[in-house]
Amino acid sequence: MHLRRTELYGRWFVAELFEAEESRYGHSFGGPVQHHGALLERTRSPLHLLYLINTQDPEIPITIPGIRYLPLYYCFDLRSRMRVGYRIDSESRIETFRLDLHQENSVGENPEYPYDRFPDQFEFRAVVAERSPFDPLNREHVREYIDVFGIESLSPQDQRALIRDLRNERDPSVGGISRATDEELQLTASGPSCQGHPASVCPNPECSNHTVPRSMQIIAIVPAYPFGDCVEHDTLDVFSPWGERCDLPCSDIEIVFEMCPVCSAIMATNQAIT
Repeated sequence: MHLRRTELYGRWFVAELFEAEESRYGHSFGGPVQHHGALLERTRSPLHLLYLINTQDPEIPITIPGIRYLPLYYCFDLRSRMRVGYRIDSESRIETFRLDLHQENSVGENPEYPYDRFPDQFEFRAVVAERSPFDPLNREHVREYIDVFGIESLSPQDQRALIRDLRNERDPSVGGISRATDEELQLTASGPSCQGHPASVCPNPECSNHTVPRSMQIIAIVPAYPFGDCVEHDTLDVFSPWGERCDLPCSDIEIVFEMCPVCSAIMATNQAIT
């Protein structure tokens, strides 16, 4: 499933983000960082602000106790393994967490990335949110968003049917598929993320979810082309935050944001379509 635009998830609905001339609720893409602490101290890697989202907009499916604006930050520095975990302490400060730097990333090992003239910040754009037609009782819709919402919203009959669908989707030539449990089929299915739900733990070392894999909830996915269709970067002049100098075509990379349901810490990683 190729996302055509950035999507936000929560409360059983999906919102798409569109560029606009103005935004009633003040949603935006790019611009300077808005929070003290937007730097990874371990590698001195700066963060880039992708989105600033006003959670008081009824079209936004995400809420954070005591916080109005949700910032989606990402680190494009290979030294950080392009993974960042942070917590929003206030409207003007975030706290970043030290992560395991031995993890792989999806853009390879290009020593020139990010390149010398990689922008310090992305061009500011006003953004609006629109609710997408997602029905948690529709089996096809649930299949497309299985990474985000699971299948529990379906009736028992539709859950069994969806499990059969997942089993039929798998290549029978791959060993062990016929013996996979229903839970294993769900965990290995992908949608809308291109590689399935990340096996992330909460980045906050003081949280009870810090040692629990897959305890995070996907809240946003930013495709390679947030404001246009997913196309090869050399065929159409469409903005991508990745630029043109990574080991894979820009259209193959997406950024996945997860939030901890316990402490609201955020984890951002990348995935590549293979």
